[in-house]
Amino acid sequence: MIVRTQARKDKDLSWITKQKNKGFRCSYYRHQRSNGQLDIQGPLSQMILQHIAVDDLVPLRYYHAMSTRVMSFPAIVSRSGYTARMGLRYICEQ
Repeated sequence: MIVRTQARKDKDLSWITKQKNKGFRCSYYRHQRSNGQLDIQGPLSQMILQHIAVDDLVPLRYYHAMSTRVMSFPAIVSRSGYTARMGLRYICEQ
């Protein structure tokens, strides 16, 4: 799963296409604009989101994602970090 910013969409699609042409099994799916996204960065990000997430976020490894529920809404939570510090990205339908 690649969670990207709107500014990089063309570069990312080009990279995915190149990987597919090299024989890698990959596909590109664009989430609808009805999806919302919230990035929480910093050393307290996991603790903050854990208060409203149904599942335990501790096992979520760096650059991985999981399906869960956040405040009773179906959501995807991914772990990343813009500055090499831990952060979480929360994506759900609006």
